[in-house]
This record gives sequence, structure tokens and C-alpha cells, in this order.
Amino acid sequence: MRLRFFSILFVLFLSVFAFAQSKIVTAPNGQTYKISGTDGFRGNDELWLYTASYYAKKPTSDAGVDVYVVDGKVTIIQDRAGKVFLEQKPDPGAIAVGAGGFVLSGNGAARRWILANLKIGDAVSIPGMTGNAGSATATGAAAAANLYAYPGFGMIAAANNKTFYFDGKNAARGTNQMFVFTPDFYAKTPPASNGVDVLIKDGKVAEIRDRAGAVYIEKKPDPGALKIDEAKNSYVLSGGGEARKWILANLKTGENVGLSGLDLSKEVPPMASIPCFAGAHYRKAVSSFDVWTGIAGFVKLGTPKVDEARLDPKDNQPLDNFSVYMGGSAGGKYEVDAGLTWEFSTDANGKRSERRNVWRPFWRTKTWNSAPDKPEHTFKPGDTIQMAILVAGAGKLRMIIADAKNPQKQFTVDFDAEGFAPGVPRQFKRVNAIDQRYNEGKPVQQTKAQVTGAEWLQTILLRGEGANAKQIPMDAARFTDMRCGAIIDVTTVDAAKGAEKIDIFGTPRQ
Repeated sequence: MRLRFFSILFVLFLSVFAFAQSKIVTAPNGQTYKISGTDGFRGNDELWLYTASYYAKKPTSDAGVDVYVVDGKVTIIQDRAGKVFLEQKPDPGAIAVGAGGFVLSGNGAARRWILANLKIGDAVSIPGMTGNAGSATATGAAAAANLYAYPGFGMIAAANNKTFYFDGKNAARGTNQMFVFTPDFYAKTPPASNGVDVLIKDGKVAEIRDRAGAVYIEKKPDPGALKIDEAKNSYVLSGGGEARKWILANLKTGENVGLSGLDLSKEVPPMASIPCFAGAHYRKAVSSFDVWTGIAGFVKLGTPKVDEARLDPKDNQPLDNFSVYMGGSAGGKYEVDAGLTWEFSTDANGKRSERRNVWRPFWRTKTWNSAPDKPEHTFKPGDTIQMAILVAGAGKLRMIIADAKNPQKQFTVDFDAEGFAPGVPRQFKRVNAIDQRYNEGKPVQQTKAQVTGAEWLQTILLRGEGANAKQIPMDAARFTDMRCGAIIDVTTVDAAKGAEKIDIFGTPRQ
């Protein structure tokens, strides 16, 4: 029964927070209104865009007005709220849409804007959607629904998790460009000597040949193109200029390398391994760089225990803290962390707790941010929490934290996340950690601190947007398993759902 409850709640949780498109609709008279989202729940005073296929299955309620746009022009305006609530007449019902076009639907202020500015026959303009003079067409609506599908060639991910885009496949490589070559093409048409070539076999770097270094720096003869003895599961990377520098700085013989973007119909597998970043005890499950648009899950919160022998002499607070969070990276800008951290609380009399004693939302990009210290934003060990990090627009992520038993107790925030742009492969993660003050990037310190009883009940990765997003289980085949620090106990509960129990101990147990 519990699993069924979670499954139903998961669908509602994701559909309510459909990804925002951050687009504007412009009427012929020049008046504009922001589109709050695509194919999802229309809220008060909001204007939403619906693809015809979605609207036909899940039309909006009678609390607004619907506008059917075909070939960039308004063909039907159905003011359901006007009929029902003003004229006291029967609801005329949803529009009977065809296969093409799309529907604009507005409530409250958005309804009034539609009625004041749009009429049948008007051309509707939505920037970024295809059509004559920027008018929205059925093709444009479909494109908007896939704004974050990756249209480019791909991305290289090194074993150190550094990334670089490649600019093409089986073609002439230009200055500062990275290209990927199949063995047959490379053998017949190898690139010039002004770069470095890398043979990748079975997902590992087999050979690095720096032809430019030999010819132009060491003033030696060109060592020539690579010899590929076994073409199966092999390909060649070739980089010139800045791409060459990246290869020499980040790829090493024998290390794993990931490649995304060659075939979008197939998922990119995760890296076999990723080096740990020093400074904390943690377990991270991290996806590949692919066309993911978010991560979501249910987690039962663990119980922290501090090491009383490790206190900061400045404030007598523990040097170890605790977190359970999600996040990711894209575009090589920075790593995003967002979820729950162990925090201080304030009681009804305004008194702050002497020690950290509650879980509270935080998000970290270039700066650290946290939710206001309010009861509705705090959670206790043993609580089961819905957590999600979703692409919410160009350069934007949305964090959603909610009590699984009481969805009214929640915190949602949209924040800037540089690199999360259309056409950029994205990586997402979930993490359980014992963090250490003043120790980021330094050797991890042993501690008697521990956090036990945490359990991920379900985790999914998302491909696509809003109600059209595919919910794909984040099972062991879809993440790199990173266990960094002292003792990380992981017990698989339901492999198909990515369900695990995780206990972290900062020092080996006696």
C-alpha cells in the first residue's frame, strides 16, 4: 500500500511543478503576458501553453479561458469561466482540438488579458517558436515542449569529471575544435598534425598521441596518425588549440572517459568510476552527462550523531555537519548542491537552539543559500521527504522539498544555475554526507560522527519536460557509485527503484 501511495504522489508532485518555459506571448496590439509553463497545472492568474495532444487528454478546468491557435492564428476562444461564473450558464467544455496547433489557457488576470487583447483571426507571437514572423505553429509548440533536448554533437567527460564539447563527427577539424572519428573514417582521412589524437577503446583511454607537441614544440618529425588494431568499441578524439590543451590536462592513458550526444535515442552510460573530492565522508550516486532534465526522489531522513571530541574552539560547535541532497552540473561552470542540511532551529519564543537539531533546505551554486528558519521549512530525522531538482528555464534550476505525508509543508525555490542552458548535456546526483568545517578540498578527517537510518525509497531521472517527461528509475546501471571517506554502508532495498539504505560512519567501527 505504501508503494502505491508513493507512486501516485510522485506523479502529482511532478505534474504540478511542470518545467517553466519563461516565454512571453505577444498580441497584435503589442501587449504581452508571461507564459508560466507548458503542459501542466495552471495556477491563479497564470497563462499556460498546452500542446494539442496533451490538452486533448487533460483539458484545463472551467476556471479560465482557452484559446486555440492553429498555424499561428487564433481560431477559437472559449471563455468557460465567463459562462459558468458570470453568466451562470452551463460550461461549454474544453475545445475539441485537432492534431495540430496548441492552446493558450488563462486564469484570473491572465484570462482578463486574453479577453482584452486577443480575438479570432489574430496572429500570436511567441519568441523562440518557429513560423512566419515568429508566429507560433504546431511545429513551434512541439519545439517548445522539447526546449532542453540536446541538439548538438556531444560532450566528453574525463575521469576527473571535467567536460569538453566536441564540435563534430567524421569531418575536418578546425582551430580549437574537438572532433570524434569512427575507426574507418579516421583510417582513411586522419586529421592534420596540428593537434592531439586519442584512441578510446571500451570506454578507456588506450593511447594519446600529441602530434602538435612533437612537430611544433619539440621540433621533431610528425609521429603520424594512430594505428587502430581493433575497431570494435573504439573511436578517436582529436583536438586542436584549446581542445588539445584540455585533452593533455584531463585525459590519461588507462582512465575512463565518457561520451554523450552521439545517439540521443540511447541513454549515455555513467562513468565506471570518478575520483573523490577530498574534505568529507559521503556517498554520491551520479548520473552520466546526457539529456536529463531533472532528478526526483523520496528519502527517509537519517539521524545524525556528532563527535563531542571534535568541536570548533571559536564557537564550541561540532566540526562535523550532515547533509542529504541532490544537484548536478552542466556546461562545466560549477557543481550545484541543493537539498537538506542539518541546521539550528528557533522555538516559538524566538530562542535559537544551542546545537543544530533539524533538517532545513539549502542550495549552493556560487554562493550558499538556505530556506528561512520557519517550522514549515524544517524536518526531523525519520521524516520521509519528497526532493527534486528540475530544469526550470535557461540557466535556472528549481528545488522542491516537501513532506511526503503533508505536501502543504514544503519549500520551493528557483535559482540561477549557470551552464544549465538549452543544448547542454546535464548530470544529476543524490548525496548523503558528513561534511567537515574548514576542510573542503583537504584530506578527510576521521571522526566519531555518524548519520544512520537514511533510506532512499525511490529515485528517478527525468528525460523531457513537464507531463511529457519520462520518469526513468535511477538504478545501479544509471549512476556511478562514489563512496568517499571512512565507512559507507549501502544496502540495496529495491534495485529497480534505486531504493537503498545508507549509513555513514566517520571512523572504522570497533
